[in-house]
Amino acid sequence: MESSDNFDLGLIFNSKIIKINASLYYGKQNNVLATVFDPRVNANYAQNAGKITVKGAEFESYMEFTKGLVFFLNPSYNYVAYDNDIEMRQGTPATKTIIPIGGKQSPATPKIMVKTGLMYSYKELNANIFLNHIGERFGDALNNERVTDYTLFDSSFTYKPSFNNTAFKNMTLGIEMKNITNRKYVGIINTNDESQGNSASYLTGFPRTIVGTIGFNF
Repeated sequence: MESSDNFDLGLIFNSKIIKINASLYYGKQNNVLATVFDPRVNANYAQNAGKITVKGAEFESYMEFTKGLVFFLNPSYNYVAYDNDIEMRQGTPATKTIIPIGGKQSPATPKIMVKTGLMYSYKELNANIFLNHIGERFGDALNNERVTDYTLFDSSFTYKPSFNNTAFKNMTLGIEMKNITNRKYVGIINTNDESQGNSASYLTGFPRTIVGTIGFNF
């Protein structure tokens, strides 16, 4: 059965202008399901035989420069990797093969992510603009299939008009824009932790998308 041991160290700081929430974490995942060779039956199959190390840091900060205007910066670092290489039997006739995945970043998992932007509110108006950066990822456990990093710009606006004593007094208008620059990027990577080359599937990320909303609270 898979199990894990996790350790976290956090720091929280709040003042009128700045709010900070930072943490360091370290974890060991034991008996992770992985496809490895079993000499008892002379076959490769999924077994609870893997060990994975997880470590990283997260940092959240919010700074209110002036009333209603908040800047935030939330970077993170995440390392996920098998502790050791794995053994399999491959080819015809089947021969012993060591898959050197020990210490290599787990597929589809970026080490670096950053979210930053501005949030503004004034009376019935709320406006936000965000930058989301996803670092380099890999499509295989050997880290040969590199998927380049990407940065997206998003924004949203909401406004609640003043229609007192009318049927529209609780109406909210909104508009949301995703991927403003229409960046072409790989969104989802479908793979597993010990996958080798040419086994992953890649899904294209969403193009520029603009959605308008009208809401009512009854």
